[in-house]
Amino acid sequence: MAATAWVRALTTTTGRHTTDQAELGRRLSQSVADLPDPQGRRRLIGFVHAHSGIQQRHVEVAPGALVGDPDWQRGVQEASLSLSERCLRQLGAADPDGVRDCGALVVVSSTFAGFPAASRVLQDRLQLPRQATCWDLSGLGCAGPTQGLFLAWSLLQQGHDNVIVLFVDAMASFGSARVWSQVPEMSEVVAHCLASDGAAAILIGRTPAAQPVFGFTDCTLQSRLWSDSLDQNDLTVRDGWPYLSVGKQIRTRLVQETGDLLDDDFVAHPAFLHPGGPDLMKRVVAARPQLAATVEVSMAVLERHGNLGSASVVFVLDEALRRSMPLVPRFGVFALGPGIVATRLRVDGVEV
Repeated sequence: MAATAWVRALTTTTGRHTTDQAELGRRLSQSVADLPDPQGRRRLIGFVHAHSGIQQRHVEVAPGALVGDPDWQRGVQEASLSLSERCLRQLGAADPDGVRDCGALVVVSSTFAGFPAASRVLQDRLQLPRQATCWDLSGLGCAGPTQGLFLAWSLLQQGHDNVIVLFVDAMASFGSARVWSQVPEMSEVVAHCLASDGAAAILIGRTPAAQPVFGFTDCTLQSRLWSDSLDQNDLTVRDGWPYLSVGKQIRTRLVQETGDLLDDDFVAHPAFLHPGGPDLMKRVVAARPQLAATVEVSMAVLERHGNLGSASVVFVLDEALRRSMPLVPRFGVFALGPGIVATRLRVDGVEV
C-alpha cells in the first residue's frame, strides 16, 4: 500500500486587472461595430455575456495593451509567467520549507508555448533547486488538472519528497490581442465570453506540513475521448491572430458522452467539476442530482472569476475547503478539455 501523500499548501491567484462581464461584452461589441454583419451575429454578443453566469473576469496584461500588437504572443507568454511567479511566491510564503526542498515542478498550461519550457524558466526565476526535475503538460486546457495531479502523485511514488504542481492559463490575455476582420461566430463569442486569467499551485509531499491541507493514499486517473469532436475546442492562431472557440456540442453531448465517467460510484462521493458554463452545469445536475452541492461551488467560482482554464477546478477545490465541505474518505475531480476529452481523478484514503 502506498504511503500517504500530503497536500502541504494550496494557493490561487487571478489576473491583475478585473473587469465586469457586462463591460467586456460592450467592448467586444464595439470592436466589431464597423464590420459587415449580414447574419446579425453582433446582437448575440450582449445576450451571451448577459447569460454567461459570470459577473467579472480577470486579465494579467493591461486592458488593450495587446490589441493589434504583432508581438502579441510574447505578451501572452509573459502574462503566463507573471501569473505563475506570483502564485509560486505565495506558495513559498505558505510553505517555505516544502518549496525550498522541491524535487519536481509540474507546469500545466495551454497559453505558454515554445522553449525554454515554462517550468525551466520558473525554476530559474524563483531559484528552485537546480536538481529538481521539470515537467510541462501543454494543450490540455481545462482537462489539465487531473493529469497534473496524477503525475505529481506518480512522482512521489518514485521517491520525490516534494512536488509542486502549477496550473496557469492566460486565456483572457490571449483573446485580448485578437484583431477582428469579421463579426465572430457564436463559438468564438462563447469562448471570449468565458476566458479569464488565473493560476493555482499545489505542493504535495511525502510528509505533512505543520498544518497540511489534507492527505490521501491513492488516486486513479481515467479519460475518455469523444468521437468526432476535434473541432469543438480551439486555442490556436488564425490569420496571424489568436483564435478561441468553444463548440455547441460540448454542452449538448455532455450527458451522453460522460455517463460512464460520471457513474454511480463516482458521484456517490463529492465530485468537483470544472465550471465550463452555467448551461453545462445545469445539464450535469439534471442528469446527476447528487452533484448539486459541488456544482453550486463550481458556479460560484465561475461567477466570480470566469473560466480560468486549467486553474479553475483547483479554485473550486479551494472554495470547497474554505466551506469545510466533506472530502473524507474519497472525492473526485472531473473536467472536459481539448479533444474533446472527459477526464476524472478519483482521490482515495483522504484524511484531514
